[in-house]
Amino acid sequence: MYIVIINTHSGRHGNLRKYEEIKASLVFDDIPFYMDSQNESFWETIRETCHEMDHLIKGIVVIGGDGSLHHCINQLNNLQLPFGLIPSGSGNDFAKAMSIPSAPVKAMERILCNKQSCSLDLIKTKDHSILSILSAGLDAESALRVEDSNIKKTLNSFFIGKFIYIVTVFQIIRSFSPFTLTLTFKEGEERHFHNVWLIAVGNTAYYGGGVPMCPKAKPSDGQLDIVVVHDVSLIKLLFCLPSVFVKKHISLPFVSSLRSECVHVETNKKVNWQGDGEAVEASASMTISCKPKSVKFMV
Repeated sequence: MYIVIINTHSGRHGNLRKYEEIKASLVFDDIPFYMDSQNESFWETIRETCHEMDHLIKGIVVIGGDGSLHHCINQLNNLQLPFGLIPSGSGNDFAKAMSIPSAPVKAMERILCNKQSCSLDLIKTKDHSILSILSAGLDAESALRVEDSNIKKTLNSFFIGKFIYIVTVFQIIRSFSPFTLTLTFKEGEERHFHNVWLIAVGNTAYYGGGVPMCPKAKPSDGQLDIVVVHDVSLIKLLFCLPSVFVKKHISLPFVSSLRSECVHVETNKKVNWQGDGEAVEASASMTISCKPKSVKFMV
């Protein structure tokens, strides 16, 4: 038996249709929960159900996007159950990184055929767990504005929602103010960066609807992949922006790529951070670590 969590928030009734399609095509026992709100009672009901039926529950299947999966992992990972994903968001970056089929029936078949779950790393801050990429700067401001955008709903209705991330970058890039950044690694080494446009800390390669910002990141190597874009003019940044889509940006002189198990980040002003497309916190100081093999997945 599976717990199935269906994101029905903000008019995502298409997810209900995907659930109905899966149930009409495949035979499996499940208990559905509808994520039209995320208050504590919603999560507590799921926890209680899992505890009461501990010997029967095989895993937690999420029908939604990166944000839905992010909230489920932060709320339910302590149950020690494996997760599965039926991708149904505007970005689906984690699904892309893990080669999860976009067709709901095929994605569920893959979960049902799973004989042994795999263990993946998580990016950890003080209060959050992140599956894909944690970032601050131009990209984070874009991701956070997307969540409040009416354009996203319109593009989603035409199945091109991921393009909203690109549109939003161009909306805010002219008014964005770069910052200075200091990275301190656990070995004591420090790296200083000026005129920083963004810092991305990756567990997987993609964010923002398929942008491979951290192309070398692997979700089970026990390492954070850190990419910093710095010391470049706006005109040159715009000119070189397409290189990220073909994974050539890492070789540019104003892009630094580093790896570590843990890093402390200091900025000269409070900046907004996002993880998996969701708001994490605004801070000028943050310790980020990799928690190896701390979440199980049926993939």
